[in-house]
Amino acid sequence: MADKSLQRRLRTRKWLAKLRRALLRGVEARASATLQIALRQQIEAHRARLARSEPLPALEDVEFKVFSQNGEDGILLYLLALVGWERRRFLEIGIQDGWECNCANLAQHLDWGGWFVEGDPAGAALARQHYALEPATVYSDLRVIEAFVTRENVAGLLAQHGVADVDLLSIDIDGMDWWIWDALAGLRPRIVVVEYNAAFGPARSLTIPYAPLHNARAHHPSGLYYGASLTALERLGQRLGYRLVGCNSRGVNAFFVRDDVAPPALAAVPAARAFRENQAQTRLLPQARQFEAIAHLPFETV
Repeated sequence: MADKSLQRRLRTRKWLAKLRRALLRGVEARASATLQIALRQQIEAHRARLARSEPLPALEDVEFKVFSQNGEDGILLYLLALVGWERRRFLEIGIQDGWECNCANLAQHLDWGGWFVEGDPAGAALARQHYALEPATVYSDLRVIEAFVTRENVAGLLAQHGVADVDLLSIDIDGMDWWIWDALAGLRPRIVVVEYNAAFGPARSLTIPYAPLHNARAHHPSGLYYGASLTALERLGQRLGYRLVGCNSRGVNAFFVRDDVAPPALAAVPAARAFRENQAQTRLLPQARQFEAIAHLPFETV
């Protein structure tokens, strides 16, 4: 039944994509070209500001959304403008159906290639179809890998698919994020985006214990028992040669830049100052009560 449902969804999306292209080909092409020009102009504006030694903005001041969930598109454009790139390649782990993720804008508007990884078969299938049907990416060097990533299999998985020398790494898997970044220590991207759990607060250096099949709601009905604290990720980044440069305003993702490519003006931001409350979680439970709700569960100090 699940396979039949997925096939229906794939057929429906394919039909809608063809209809959209037939009806909106000219409009979409002009809109895409306009957006591409605007994105490239913004990259040059950020670089000019750096060259003139002007004060750099906070990450939340450069946020905007094209395909990302929480303004990551604007932040990534800004950071890439400052640190540059070599191969225009990314690795994004955890994309759901690929329509709303951190690297979609780079793939669809800035001619980046790379690897999308998704463990849910339905999500991976929808993402594969989406990028195969999009006019901007149909001939791009993009691959959607259906795989459930663990620290035991991630190195072999990347080797199997030829993943190497990426400029950007994004990890959003709602659980083992700290452990997977640690397992990818040899990859060395210029920029790393990784989800943190604001429920742990700005000071604790904690991650949940390693458990590949972790399910946050199965452990606690709040769904707050997942991932790692911002300070835990900051310390891991420092060990791997990365500086924390800030978080998005909704308190979901932390952004790291490799020390050897970061310009002097792009200083490290301490976790205590970079920390933002997760707005979605705070609507459900006040920040001060979030860790209390899960404090009885096991954690590891890192």
